Amino acid sequence: MPVGEFREYLRVVRALLNGEVVDYTYRGNTREIEFLHRDRNFVNLDNRIPIYVAGNGPKACQAAGAYGDGWTTIGRDPVQLGNARAEIDAGAKAHGRVLDGGFHTTLFSSTSVLRPGEDLTSDRVINEVGSWVTTELHFFYEIWNKAGRKDELIPPHFVNK
Repeated sequence: MPVGEFREYLRVVRALLNGEVVDYTYRGNTREIEFLHRDRNFVNLDNRIPIYVAGNGPKACQAAGAYGDGWTTIGRDPVQLGNARAEIDAGAKAHGRVLDGGFHTTLFSSTSVLRPGEDLTSDRVINEVGSWVTTELHFFYEIWNKAGRKDELIPPHFVNK
């Protein structure tokens, strides 16, 4: 999803989950929308429903700061995490928000403790973490592909030596 559309999506969903009436544009038509029949308790908006944003580019991180309650990511080094957090804080500030201890960051990972003499290609290890490796590989492939297939963007642990 293009980041502009993503940001608009977050804006609309956050407003709806806050119980607000919000302008929403669909196919060139803008209308006010809101949850109907709140008295029937189809959705509980009295208890805040958090939005955790998965986005890693600067503009997506800024959108997380503007509308999110948390940020989720994978495969980041400390410098990248710090840069992303600076963008998140900038997005919050531009939207008049100050993020406190209630804004959560989740870094997804997977581990497998090797047994004595076991290597990374054992069936047990592959069964435990193989799906995660595939997920992370796809994540970095998307970044590499979208950025013009720049090999310097490939994490060292995925470089074929």
